[in-house]
Amino acid sequence: METLSFLQKIKNIGKSTREKQEDLNTGEVYELWDLLRSRYDVYYRTQVLESQVSDQDLKIVVAQGLKILTRQIEKLEKLLLTYGVPLPEKPPEDVTETTKVGSITDKYIYRNIFAGIGSFLPIHLSALIKSSSPVIRQALKEMLIEEIEIYDSYFEYGKLKNYLDFPPKFVR
Repeated sequence: METLSFLQKIKNIGKSTREKQEDLNTGEVYELWDLLRSRYDVYYRTQVLESQVSDQDLKIVVAQGLKILTRQIEKLEKLLLTYGVPLPEKPPEDVTETTKVGSITDKYIYRNIFAGIGSFLPIHLSALIKSSSPVIRQALKEMLIEEIEIYDSYFEYGKLKNYLDFPPKFVR
């Protein structure tokens, strides 16, 4: 797929935005737009949760997640703008005015973020399946693989910190 993506990029050199749009279908455009809108929402929610974290290790992990989200947002914005697609409304830049809520625990924060990571896996896969453009499929494939790796790392971190609940072992 990387070769096809590369060839598509070469083919697009010198094309107008209008001509590039002919390479996409409306489903692809919607999937990309919705992925970006979802990333905006998750970024904002993660900022709010980050302000509630007590554990220093978790603060570092959440800050790293925000960096990844920023990179993914920039990638999606660039891709959409390449095809002249208007971007969804961005969330506020910074969430510094939050009040510490004592009932929000680090475990709750971890589990909320973990559920969000897990919910993106089928979204990425669905977008990949619906795409016909090699450039878009390559970008979605990269994001899906990255999301799987993030999920795996975050899962292991949750086990280490005892933030995950596991069903009892089956003993006969």
